[in-house]
Amino acid sequence: MRTLWRAIAGFFKWTWRLLNFVREFILNLFLVVLILICIGVYVQFSRPATPEQSPKGALIVDLSGTVVDKPSVSNKLSKLGRQLLGTNSNRLKENSLFDVVDAIRQAKGDANITGMVLDLRDFAGADQPSLQYMGKALREFRDSGKQIYATGDSYSQAQYYLASFANKIYLSPQGTVDIHGFATNGLYYKSLLDNLKVSSHVFRVGTYKSAVEPFLRDDMSPAAREADSRWMGELWQNYLNTLAANRQITPDQVFPGAQGLLDALQKTGGDTAEYAKNARLVDELASRSAVDQQLTKVFGWDKEAKDFNGTSIYDYQVKDQQSADGNIAVIMANGAIMDGDETAGTVGGASPNTLTGSIGIFGVINTVENSLGAIGVHTDGVSTSPLADVATTKALPPEVQQMMQLSIENGYKNFLNLVAQARNKTPEQIDQIAQGHVWTGSDAKANGLVDALGDFDDAVAKAAELAKLKQPQLNWYQDDPGMLDMLFSQMDVSIRAALPDVLKVWLPAPVMDTMAAMRDQPGLFDNLNDPQNRYAICLTCGQVK
Repeated sequence: MRTLWRAIAGFFKWTWRLLNFVREFILNLFLVVLILICIGVYVQFSRPATPEQSPKGALIVDLSGTVVDKPSVSNKLSKLGRQLLGTNSNRLKENSLFDVVDAIRQAKGDANITGMVLDLRDFAGADQPSLQYMGKALREFRDSGKQIYATGDSYSQAQYYLASFANKIYLSPQGTVDIHGFATNGLYYKSLLDNLKVSSHVFRVGTYKSAVEPFLRDDMSPAAREADSRWMGELWQNYLNTLAANRQITPDQVFPGAQGLLDALQKTGGDTAEYAKNARLVDELASRSAVDQQLTKVFGWDKEAKDFNGTSIYDYQVKDQQSADGNIAVIMANGAIMDGDETAGTVGGASPNTLTGSIGIFGVINTVENSLGAIGVHTDGVSTSPLADVATTKALPPEVQQMMQLSIENGYKNFLNLVAQARNKTPEQIDQIAQGHVWTGSDAKANGLVDALGDFDDAVAKAAELAKLKQPQLNWYQDDPGMLDMLFSQMDVSIRAALPDVLKVWLPAPVMDTMAAMRDQPGLFDNLNDPQNRYAICLTCGQVK
């Protein structure tokens, strides 16, 4: 018996020693990595700022991940993180829209840059206004006389939007140009709530405020369908018109409709690449090696890199546009506006492809008294007034329901008054274009919600005009993330990238969508601090896919 206890004790003793060794090893490893990172940061920032000559050749716009107005990690730190930590999660990376545009515009006048190559295989996308702004910069580059070449195994809709600005588009013989249209999809769970005997108390103002419909219906209402079809149709037509103009074909040639596409594919025997070539969506079908050979003839051969002469947009040295003496302030606002200090993802600008409006207000309270009653659980007690007797386990008192509706109507009235005052209109005029309506930028201008259509450049020009500035200089007011922000952001991206695909498959779509939404506005629900619980949040933005 004593021998058995010795064996058991010995096992636990060596197990404990092993755990201690693993713990100390991991901590020491983390410390060594941290020291190396700190040394790398010190070397990077202490290196004298000497002007670097860009190698002659192409600017390779090999965008990876998404393009946003304000990345969670600055491009400089992100680049350093890739150099020090390394990651294969390119499609999870965020790029600054303004950094991308600045690089393209600088390359336009750079004598060392003789052309551009759009390598968009890892580009995950951007919203419509951002794509339009990048397209404007590409058009300026092309109009300067420098050639743009786009290459890809296949093109998504966002990738092809940028590729359409190229002088020549290459496509793999086994590739496809995936132009299929825009769509929004949402879950409706009234029947689920009914089956679970959950009581949903919905309070709203606005005929077109469709955010509460999942609690009330099992499908989209005719009013919401009509409203969404209108603004989505305008965005889709803007998309087609841009591509058609770039490729000098008609919008119907860009996308002939589902049946037209099917008929054309039947003629090519299902060959999507041949269809793209016949429809003039691309100029040449060629493998990667064949494209590289042609680009080598254009840009020359780099013996060291064993590739055609070119510089990645991530390695291209862009002159710092930041100036403490700037006379126009640029303030980045993203997310919901909260009281107190700004946090990442909390706190967007007028383009024909933006979504404006959605002026409406709603509230939802779910109670589960019937659900609990179905399994024999009941709630009872005493209260000094019906207003104190509010709980998710009890039916909502009628007085509370009436007060909620009054609060919703008052919030809507205040909203109308604020917008009417700012836009020099009457509340009645605003009410006619409110009711939860979502408008595109073009419609918003026609309805007087915005003054003019334009992009960031137009806003800067207008600010300079109003301030009577002859030489406008921008001063960007934004906090640069620190070293720890970069470290943990890179670790988070790497971990999510390493998540096994089999696990992602098992996660239901609503869970993945919710994770994506929470990632887009991190910490949002931790910072909701309005005393009356009223918030201005766009629930439509980012749904188009």
